[in-house]
Amino acid sequence: PFTTATQVFYGLPAASPVRLSVYDVTGRLVDRIVDGTQSAGMHVARWDASAQPSGVYFFRLEAGSDVRLQRAILSK
Repeated sequence: PFTTATQVFYGLPAASPVRLSVYDVTGRLVDRIVDGTQSAGMHVARWDASAQPSGVYFFRLEAGSDVRLQRAILSK
């Protein structure tokens, strides 16, 4: 759970195109945090959710052919 902002940490084994998107519980795209090629190594992306209502959100990370999904709870 987080209140107004959160950070997403991820690592890339090689340089690749990366897209990190945030969806609400209905599947609607809320925000796109990262969209571009990134180098290998550890990365951090910050999402400011102060304008969003409390609820469940999903972070979808696409890096090359790998796709990961993580749930987060915004509680104001």
